Amino acid sequence: MKEYETIINKIYTILNSFCKSGRIIEEKVKEVFQEAHSTILKNETKLLNNQMILIKEKRLFFGALNNLDNVIQKMQFTLINASKMHENPITAYQCKELLPYMSNLAQEIDTLGEKYHEHKVYKIFDLSRVLRKRAANVNLYPTLMEEIEQINLQGGEISEFVEEFNNRLQSEIDLA
Repeated sequence: MKEYETIINKIYTILNSFCKSGRIIEEKVKEVFQEAHSTILKNETKLLNNQMILIKEKRLFFGALNNLDNVIQKMQFTLINASKMHENPITAYQCKELLPYMSNLAQEIDTLGEKYHEHKVYKIFDLSRVLRKRAANVNLYPTLMEEIEQINLQGGEISEFVEEFNNRLQSEIDLA
């Protein structure tokens, strides 16, 4: 079994247990979701260092990994806080709704490492956008304000960050 598929299966097991018992084991959730987050960060680093992949495709793949990570992080937060909000079974079922989309994306990400194809990057990006939309529909994707808080940017820093990002991106494109 592949790296991401294994993680999705662990999440599925946690959610099934939660649906049956109505209780979440916070330590297990943190462990599995931290493993998922670490795997994504590791793959983002590999991606950025891979000279065979064009900048444009790196950006798409990075965006797909970021979407997956945002869903996973929001899912973790929501599951841990479900009992405090009196949303135990509802939260688990909402999370389970996303698993097929996460699984489809995971399978494509896992097979990309076997043999790189440009069209696979676009398919992965498209699958991640579907996941993002589905997650947003059930409040399992961070709002724009939550995303800004995650990257810890304040007011004017956002426009500075965007401008610097665009400048760096343009210089990378000019080098290619």
